[in-house]
Amino acid sequence: MTGGSSNLSDVDADKHNYGQPIRPPHHSSTSAINESKSGASKQYTDCRVQQRESLACIEENYQNKDQACVKYFEAYKKCRREEHERKLEANARSSAW
Repeated sequence: MTGGSSNLSDVDADKHNYGQPIRPPHHSSTSAINESKSGASKQYTDCRVQQRESLACIEENYQNKDQACVKYFEAYKKCRREEHERKLEANARSSAW
């Protein structure tokens, strides 16, 4: 090996996906990749803060998460419920019925 800890040759490095899912051919253009987000969660929510806090709590308390993170889980569930209710109300207002 020369240089780093990688055992991929320069040719193979261009083809390696580094743990990312292999995209179907219709996503292979660079413009589609640049327009998309980072590849993280595709769920778009207004509750990102509560989601991050609950995930951070799980990472810190992975062995005792059910007891240590209850307040974060409840805050996230409450936010998601409220968000769902807002979406239902918006859909009802925009409905022609």
